[in-house]
Amino acid sequence: NARQFCVLQPFFKAELSSRLSGTVRSVEKNIGDSIRAGEELLVLEVPDLVADLKSKEEQVNLKKNEVKTAQALLSYKDAGLEAANAKVDQTKAAITQAIATREFRKKRLDRFQTLAKDDTVTADLVDEQTKEFEAAAAAVDLAMAVKGQANGSLAEKKAEIVAAMAEVEQKRSAISVAILEM
Repeated sequence: NARQFCVLQPFFKAELSSRLSGTVRSVEKNIGDSIRAGEELLVLEVPDLVADLKSKEEQVNLKKNEVKTAQALLSYKDAGLEAANAKVDQTKAAITQAIATREFRKKRLDRFQTLAKDDTVTADLVDEQTKEFEAAAAAVDLAMAVKGQANGSLAEKKAEIVAAMAEVEQKRSAISVAILEM
């Protein structure tokens, strides 16, 4: 039996490095221990990274709160849209009422004009009926103008809803970006 001094080399060797610099808090494996992929070899203490991560988590929470605020604003805009729709319906009813009143006043004026030809009523009564008809006709014009204003307000509310929805989506995207930056 011959004996000879020899040096053994490991079959596999891996160089280890870290992307972060910090203080080694603990070493989980010893020289010669077998390891598997994904196993923790050592734990680094990196206070700057921890603080940065906490800051990014706070940014994510801030973005989430911004989404909630934007959603509340969207709900407020939805209520405004409902009110604008109701105003449009109200003006349609006012137009119908004003037209009916105008037609009634026109028929009444025609009757008074016919009676005035027979000298059954005085010219003053015909003038009075003429003024009432003109007032009813003006009420129709006013109701039409109010309808135009109500339709404009409705269109404005619809545009506000679209803008508020876009803002909610933008805020949601900001959350995703903040999470990716973590």
